[in-house]
Amino acid sequence: MKKNDKYFNDCGVNGDDQVPDGVVYTELQRTAEIGKPLVLTCRFYGMPIAVYWKKGVDPTTAPNLITWVEGESASGSCVNDRSCNITVDYSLYIRSVKVSDQGSYICRVSNHWGVLIHNFTEVTVFAAPSEPYPLIKECQPISNGPQSCRLPAFDSVTITCTASHYFPDIDLFFLHESITTNATYSHIGEETNVDGTKNKSISIVARPSENPYVCVASRIPRSQDRRTVSVTVYTIESTVAMTTTQTNQTIPPHQRHVAAKVVVPLILILLAVLVCIFIWWYKKTRASKHGKGDLESSPLRPMQDIKGKVSFYELWSLIHHMDTKYSEKLREVLIYLKICRAEDELTADNAYNLLCQWKDTNTYDDEATVLKNALVGHGLERLWKKLSDERYEATEVPDKTLNRILWNIGGEKQIRSFSRELLRDTQEPQLEWFRNDSDVIKDATNFLRQWCDKEHKENQIVQLSLALERAKFKSLDRQFFEGELKKDIFFF
Repeated sequence: MKKNDKYFNDCGVNGDDQVPDGVVYTELQRTAEIGKPLVLTCRFYGMPIAVYWKKGVDPTTAPNLITWVEGESASGSCVNDRSCNITVDYSLYIRSVKVSDQGSYICRVSNHWGVLIHNFTEVTVFAAPSEPYPLIKECQPISNGPQSCRLPAFDSVTITCTASHYFPDIDLFFLHESITTNATYSHIGEETNVDGTKNKSISIVARPSENPYVCVASRIPRSQDRRTVSVTVYTIESTVAMTTTQTNQTIPPHQRHVAAKVVVPLILILLAVLVCIFIWWYKKTRASKHGKGDLESSPLRPMQDIKGKVSFYELWSLIHHMDTKYSEKLREVLIYLKICRAEDELTADNAYNLLCQWKDTNTYDDEATVLKNALVGHGLERLWKKLSDERYEATEVPDKTLNRILWNIGGEKQIRSFSRELLRDTQEPQLEWFRNDSDVIKDATNFLRQWCDKEHKENQIVQLSLALERAKFKSLDRQFFEGELKKDIFFF
């Protein structure tokens, strides 16, 4: 462009004769959609000597995107890669907006007096998710309408809802029976694409229900709307054809109806007889035990839940007293807890080591509740109840185990630290120590023996494990009980 261009001959100023001399007018803010072109205007009085478009907050140090000097061709980083250019009225033209284009832009002008003046435009970029969205991963995509489907399941099925290539953010959540799915039972993942846009997914374990599970996408960039997609999970029912034993031919429907009228009442009568026999046997057994003063005749204690930390001993007991039929559900629990290598072959020792790593690295204040939600959410309620019951069971710790703990802890200072952690929630007195190492161990063993002989509300092995963990005796806190208790292992 030259000073004698028609543009300047007609206008005399850059695009607006109302711009005062010595001032640059730019738009304060612009919002641009990713993939679309964008024009940022720069207006000022008179014919400039040079115009610089920069990206940054400091006009003196920000790098030049494009430079126009009177009598020369435009140059700069974005001119070279053809991502931008400068127009006849000195506006910045960005051909296709990217995530990296978000930020502050400076139009700096050397005006007709040779004075440097500038102003800023703040650019915000956005991208709506790629259509169609949201999507249920387990359902077939539909291009001409809302996606919905039905999924079969024996007990439960994991369903995943996704949205992709959005920016800067979007909310995804599941509704079931008008209730938002608890985040504890959801797994939310987000990843960033090469172009800076994002993909998000949310997964839940869904059980068969007449009411659909609805995935909702909200806070969609530049939209006040919500998008939904639904999936219904139904139970797989096995059907068995009735056949005759002699001809091996299927009984016609009308004959099956007659057979059902005869067979069903007989089955109900048989079941009623069996129930009566069981009730009679149960009452007789209870009465017999009550007469003998059997402990089992006492009322069942209400289950007390666990709060706060779970001990390494409880994790070990959970794994080593688990039936192998639950191994796949356990794997799902480990994956839910985001434990690495949960997909590897699971043995009892391997599963225990993975849970130990999870315990070492998690930052939960109430890791017991997190573990409970994981187990219950994957159909292992019985295992959690057993773990809770065991926390409050009376136990007897052998002297051999106490001696092993103390010898592995070491000197007087370390034993004192362990003692303080063990007794921190009680009013028990601390130990009086001798100077001889053998007396220290002996004195500490006697003290722990007295502690074990007292009545406790919680399992003593659990208390010892938690105290060792708080005192930071790593390895010992997760191993001291194995030698004594491994004889009880009967699963895996």
